[in-house]
Parts: sequence; C-alpha cells; structure tokens
Amino acid sequence: MTRVCWPAAADGRYVVDIALGTMACRVMLDSGLVDPHGQVGFEIDQLLFDGLEQSGQLLRAGRRRRSDSSGRTVWLGTGFVSA
Repeated sequence: MTRVCWPAAADGRYVVDIALGTMACRVMLDSGLVDPHGQVGFEIDQLLFDGLEQSGQLLRAGRRRRSDSSGRTVWLGTGFVSA
C-alpha cells in the first residue's frame, strides 16, 4: 500500500486536495472515520454530489441519517465514487 503524509494545520486539522471522480475537491480529513472495510466517508455539498451523479461517476447507495451537534437529524443521499 502506498504511504502518504500531510502536515497538520495549526488547529490540528488535515486539509487535503483530492479528486472525487474527476472533480477536484479540498476536504478536511478525519483520520478516525475509516470503516472496517477500509472505506473513508466524505461529506460533500449537494451541488458536488449532484454533479458526480449526473456525470455517471457516483454509484448511489441509498440514504443515511446524520445528526449534528444541536441534535437536528436529516437524511442524506449516499454513494460510492473513486477518490
């Protein structure tokens, strides 16, 4: 497996440039969010999600419940894309 390294920002966050499908993105990486299958989740805005879906690069995977720190819960579409 290829090894990569990023310096942490002053606030301890890792911000990296990646490609989701063929679209360039800047994301904050949470190193604690890797599931047992080795997959990493990215929360992206609806515009990017729709663009990936319309271009055929996103494989839809249903919906998932998300709760924020205020206790508000919303359902979001999910999918798989090459990153």
